[in-house]
Amino acid sequence: MSEKELIDLGKIMKYLLKKMKSILHNPAYNFVLHCSMKGNACYHFHIEVYPNIDKKWGGIEKGTGVILNEAPPEMAAMYLGERT
Repeated sequence: MSEKELIDLGKIMKYLLKKMKSILHNPAYNFVLHCSMKGNACYHFHIEVYPNIDKKWGGIEKGTGVILNEAPPEMAAMYLGERT
């Protein structure tokens, strides 16, 4: 990216995050940079911003579709053992 494009991107992100803070009452958030590679160069990217307002999924889950299980295996085994 050129220096001008980086400055413009910074202005856009600042505007977006200020609006999100104002409208959603300053939520925690994640942002994910998705980049398509061609050879060793990034030739396309986009940024996704996820305000944490639903408390169900975090940035990893929303950005990748991979669901993380935060329960330790011992707790999961106890829970599942009670259900059988």
